[in-house]
Amino acid sequence: RAAAGAARAAAASTAAPPPAAVATAPRRVAAKRERRNPVLAAATPSTDRPAKKVRTAKKAPAVANEPFQPPADWRDTLDLLNDIRRERNAPVDSMGAESLGVEGEHFRFHTLIALMLSSQTKDQVVAETMQRLHEHSLTVPSIAATSHEDLNALIRKVGFHNNKTKYIKNAVDIIIEKHDGKVPGTFEGLVGLPGVGPKMAYLVLNIAFGKTDAGIGVDTHMHRIFNVLGWVRSTTPEGTRKQLQSWLPKEEWATINLTTVGVGQMIQQPAHRAKLVAFIDSWRDRDRALRAARLLDRIGMPASAWPVSLAAQSTSVKAELI
Repeated sequence: RAAAGAARAAAASTAAPPPAAVATAPRRVAAKRERRNPVLAAATPSTDRPAKKVRTAKKAPAVANEPFQPPADWRDTLDLLNDIRRERNAPVDSMGAESLGVEGEHFRFHTLIALMLSSQTKDQVVAETMQRLHEHSLTVPSIAATSHEDLNALIRKVGFHNNKTKYIKNAVDIIIEKHDGKVPGTFEGLVGLPGVGPKMAYLVLNIAFGKTDAGIGVDTHMHRIFNVLGWVRSTTPEGTRKQLQSWLPKEEWATINLTTVGVGQMIQQPAHRAKLVAFIDSWRDRDRALRAARLLDRIGMPASAWPVSLAAQSTSVKAELI
């Protein structure tokens, strides 16, 4: 009898738990849910299986090669941006590639080098570096004869100067070997140079060759601003360029870079921001000044930058921005 009792006890220990014990796990899950979010727990029925996530359809991005439909008021916005930039006192106006080359037979090479130096570098630093290069001698033959170490020392203050030294030396070699010592005047020839992408190529063609309808050079300022304005719907500067070129009239291509880059610089740099605010606050047309404040607020101007005469209005109408 003792052996039989022991066998029955062993069998009972391996038997399935009672229904109440099985239900403990779901209750623990429900308790955790309730502790995390009581409201959600009350609205969600308890179940052993986790609820399936409902996938929402994502808005498809515009295809870069397809024409993009801009906002109906894009012309008014562009006119306002041009008004905002009337004084032409952003860093790019006095220290950008357009102003750093010396007129003459080497101007195109100067423009190319200024743009190659400008990546990830403020215009003020580029201008200082270009001055050192001019003092050294900035021509294709002179840079070809300059050692890697000496060139690197001359441009040491620009961002990624080690890479840029290598790109410039290699680009000069290609210009001598394949282009008879002259900066190529085609998009294909320019992007064939190390360190030169589409943005730089189009800017060189625009500034140095006067080919204003070749394409638009789009930088990060332009890419961000045009997406905010709804002029494009793109995730890359190159996608922005293609969409913008699909609808923006060609007569605007030559100046759109300088206008927009200048606005972006003045918004981001406090000293220039103060000048911009003072300029707009001086406008006699107060309605247009307010519209300018709204536009700049929309593309990133901090509300704290505005004087009392415009601050209250510009921040209270965010839902009605241009």
